[in-house]
Amino acid sequence: MKSRRASRYQRQEDPNGFILQPRDVAVLLSVDAYAFLARGQIQKLHFGEQSPYGGRSAGTYRACRRLRQLYDHRYLDRLWAPRTAFGLPDPLDAPLAITGSPPALYRLGAAGIPVVARAREEDIKLVAKRSRRRPKPAILAHEFLLNELRLQLAL
Repeated sequence: MKSRRASRYQRQEDPNGFILQPRDVAVLLSVDAYAFLARGQIQKLHFGEQSPYGGRSAGTYRACRRLRQLYDHRYLDRLWAPRTAFGLPDPLDAPLAITGSPPALYRLGAAGIPVVARAREEDIKLVAKRSRRRPKPAILAHEFLLNELRLQLAL
């Protein structure tokens, strides 16, 4: 019997074993510094560039797999903004347009907050307060684009 693919919108109820690695801590610190990061942005910082040919590179595969594990183990949370916040057409307005999902934006999860607080030697309450804000969808898209600019300047 074929197993069903895990939903991208829900955590696995009983994820496999997991050992937090130094690169995972670096990912958590980056997500905290930028507030919200998409997979592609995290990949640029920690997993290598995407394939120049448009396919999935080894870095893309590793980033997706590790981010899924960090998400399932509650080190990261995912936020979903509406398609229109990212300039994608609403399927109801343009049913024949090429459609796609907006990127998932990652922020610190409950298990990631103490890791970041310990790594930065900060009070856990300050890290929790900073990571728990939930901006409106239009602000998420704005922060996504600001983070793109910050990454271009940093790299």
